[in-house]
Amino acid sequence: MSPFLTRTLTGFGFAAVMAAGIFGGHKPFVVLFLVVTSLCLWEFYGLILRREAHQRTRQILGVVIGAAIYSCVSFFATGERFTQDAGAFALFMSLGVIGFFGIIISFAAELFLESEKPFENIAYLILGQIYITVPFVMLTAIAYRQNPVSYLKGYEPALVFGLLLLTWASDSFAYIVGSRIGKHKLFPRISPGKTWEGSAGGLVGAAIAAGLIHTIFPDVLPFANWLILAAMAVVFGTLGDLIESMLKRSLALKDSGSVLPGHGGMLDRFDAFIYLLPWAWFYLTLFAI
Repeated sequence: MSPFLTRTLTGFGFAAVMAAGIFGGHKPFVVLFLVVTSLCLWEFYGLILRREAHQRTRQILGVVIGAAIYSCVSFFATGERFTQDAGAFALFMSLGVIGFFGIIISFAAELFLESEKPFENIAYLILGQIYITVPFVMLTAIAYRQNPVSYLKGYEPALVFGLLLLTWASDSFAYIVGSRIGKHKLFPRISPGKTWEGSAGGLVGAAIAAGLIHTIFPDVLPFANWLILAAMAVVFGTLGDLIESMLKRSLALKDSGSVLPGHGGMLDRFDAFIYLLPWAWFYLTLFAI
């Protein structure tokens, strides 16, 4: 099977699983992104701690802390508490409290893990939570934001899938256009394959996806908001891709994993989405009409 066909089939299968989890209701959504968060954390700690003794122990600790943070936040976000004024406060307090105790536990764990650089390992553990867990927590907050059209607060699967679709469209169109007519390098030091032509193609693809989403789900957001999110998906999605490329290049690695044939690891698939989420949350919370 050709690499292109492998990549295409994997992409369709991956998209189908994501769509089923998102549109299956709030419980499948929580389970889906709990798994995604955990796998991304596992890959990140596996990359950055791969030369450390007791690597698996640190990976497990990091994943358990991230899963606990995400699960607790999702409990508040998906329950009735979140519809009250104190809900958002409780949500982010749970993030801070569980994260704090997780870090305290990691300090104690390093006493027994025989490392010559324990505080560097603790810093990596904290970095993983900031880089991966916090953005997915923000995705949960996005999924349960108040709808600006209906003024109702509840689970919005179309908004979650829309953000994913914008990211995928930007990435796919950038790859297709860049591989065919790309000549002017965007960031050759980090990612020699990315071009300005590809980024322009990504913008066109994201704009088309924005129109498609608004046509199918007209009551989720006004079209202007989708267009702004499309532009954000191109800018911040590209930065997220470059940031993960910078990580892999610093470690002399090509992919974060091999769980998705033709696509690499979960972190390779979600790097752009992860970096988009904080900015999308900020925009949707403060500025979206």
